[in-house]
Amino acid sequence: MPAPRLSFRQRLRTPHFWRMLLVGEFTWRRLLRSVLFIYGALVVMAVFFPYRIIFQPPPPSYAADTNILFFSAGDGTRLAALYYPADTDCPTLLYIHGNAEDIGQMQPLFEALHVFGYGVFAYDYRGYGQSAGRPNERNAYADADAAYAYLTNMPGITPQAVIVHGRSLGGAMAVHLAATHALAGVILESTFVSAQRVLTRVPLLPFDRFCSIKKVPQITCPVLVLHGTADWVIRPWHGRQLYAAVRAPKQALWVAGAGHNDLIMVAGETYFTTLREFMEETCRTATNRPFGAQPHAKNPANKGKLDIAPEKVYTNSQFGKLDDSTNCVQQTDRIPNATSPRTG
Repeated sequence: MPAPRLSFRQRLRTPHFWRMLLVGEFTWRRLLRSVLFIYGALVVMAVFFPYRIIFQPPPPSYAADTNILFFSAGDGTRLAALYYPADTDCPTLLYIHGNAEDIGQMQPLFEALHVFGYGVFAYDYRGYGQSAGRPNERNAYADADAAYAYLTNMPGITPQAVIVHGRSLGGAMAVHLAATHALAGVILESTFVSAQRVLTRVPLLPFDRFCSIKKVPQITCPVLVLHGTADWVIRPWHGRQLYAAVRAPKQALWVAGAGHNDLIMVAGETYFTTLREFMEETCRTATNRPFGAQPHAKNPANKGKLDIAPEKVYTNSQFGKLDDSTNCVQQTDRIPNATSPRTG
């Protein structure tokens, strides 16, 4: 006896109807078409809309007041920046932030570093904060070049006293600067080997964006890599591969349990201690004179905190040791007594 014919309304209520509508009968030809459709959609997004995915500017967190300075990119585009001058004989950090933040949101970090006498120069990408224009890969690199030129042309600031610090997307610009300019050192925090491989570990497309892994071997100044082991945005293997590709003196801090946006909170004081030791050692090496940052006079209560030994000895190790108090793994290779930063 044939099964009773269901009305259209009755068929709408059956799982079989929806499975056939959305998936259909399984065949290898259908599967291949689905894979090709998904791949084609990825290609279209990567070709025509890459920067909508990569650059995600938040609403401006600050106004164009007297604390903000402006400088011009190579094509005349006006870029916003924050600048905290360094104390005498202290290095200056050129900070390049991630893709979903601006310098106003990062200001507490800059002020914390400035308390210890370090200088900080940080700028916003085009379309972020009070910066004009629209961002893309080419002008992101060019704007990093412009920020470097602006900073190193300030009175009393030499390339040998500048360390570039790139977080997340900013790490791509930090790698670019370290591979093409003279610097005391470079810090790569929670950054990637390339933009495409944030989504897929294996390259799936014939082209890529912000391919840092190809530039890292060109770096000659000391490198510090920071990454959280629980980073689900940019997985820890990115940091490991970047570290392995560095041919210059290098150091790494792997923070157990830290994600993409809470690395400082999880690492705690170890984060600032590691930065201080790296910055002072690399600048001492680059200039052959001591850099001894002391807590800034405007906050005497910080005097004596985060002190480091006059001479930090970096030893070769396969992986490093676990700091039980902070769940941080420190990995170092020796930083020699003299280096020759790349010129240009």
